[in-house]
Amino acid sequence: IYHKGAWTEVNNNVNPGNRRAQGMLFFKDKLYIYGGARSLTPQRDTSLQDLWSWDGKKWEFVVNGPALETPYLVNIKGDLTLCGY
Repeated sequence: IYHKGAWTEVNNNVNPGNRRAQGMLFFKDKLYIYGGARSLTPQRDTSLQDLWSWDGKKWEFVVNGPALETPYLVNIKGDLTLCGY
């Protein structure tokens, strides 16, 4: 965490892990990430279908959802909404 000019490492065994191509949105004082891909080898990825939230101190698993190649998280009329294809 970067705060007031200094970095602090957060040790949290519960976390979404490394990923790329995830959907992300800051919503109601939390950061949310959904899905994406994790590289198993240079030639093989695994698709992720999980929603996580970050409250500034810890990650929390929220729910699993559908497999989407390109996920987007958007705020539609005050609701966290998952879109993609």
